Amino acid sequence: RLYYFSLGVLLLAFLMLGYIAYMLFEPFDEPLVVQPFEVLNEDKTVQRGENLIFVMEITKYENIPVTNIKNIVCEDGNLVTLAPSLTNIPVGTHKIITEQPIPHKTSLGKCVLMFQQTYQINSIKQVNRERETEWFTVMP
Repeated sequence: RLYYFSLGVLLLAFLMLGYIAYMLFEPFDEPLVVQPFEVLNEDKTVQRGENLIFVMEITKYENIPVTNIKNIVCEDGNLVTLAPSLTNIPVGTHKIITEQPIPHKTSLGKCVLMFQQTYQINSIKQVNRERETEWFTVMP
């Protein structure tokens, strides 16, 4: 009896190990993203407190939500971290015009909006990617 119980436990352990290995190496069709994101503001300038307008061109192959952590990074080293967001663009090709408010504490001069995107493939696998807009000028 103990022999068959041991075999059952070993079989269960190998099945669990196989399932975990599959989840770790599960294939992921990464979205095709045109970078840098084109800034649509006139002369690529924006005033503090106004919206940065940019366009994202994305072809998405799988229905996987994305967590975005956004930072505005300026030439003088100033870093402004913005609130994270969860998005789930439908599968397909999209051209999305997006607006991002520029906080009043943002440095004047040349800046870029950077995205740290996390794709949650399954319960144990994440894929991280960095995206960014074109450089733009922040005015008072």
